Amino acid sequence: MQVLKDFSENQRNYLLYQSRREAIIKENTIIKRYEEKAEELKKALKEKKKAFKDREDAFKEKEKAFKDREDAFKEKKKAFKEKEDVLKEKKKADEKIKSLMMLLKEKGIEIPDER
Repeated sequence: MQVLKDFSENQRNYLLYQSRREAIIKENTIIKRYEEKAEELKKALKEKKKAFKDREDAFKEKEKAFKDREDAFKEKKKAFKEKEDVLKEKKKADEKIKSLMMLLKEKGIEIPDER
């Protein structure tokens, strides 16, 4: 009878051991899955950060290019204004010359126009 009792006790202990072992294996499997998922998420986050930085760098480059074009436009506008001012001065000078030539012509002095 004691042998039967010991056998039952051993059987019960073995079944407890087996169920604990299976529970630990399941827990370890779940932990491993979560760790893998965490690694995947870390990798995805790292890739997203890199993509964001790349987009940010591209935006900065476009912004710099825009500023460069804006500066070039300002320079062209300034050059155009200077050219316009020179043309106005030339026109004023031509009008003065014309006026002076008319005065000289009225006085009887003719000077050939060599322009």
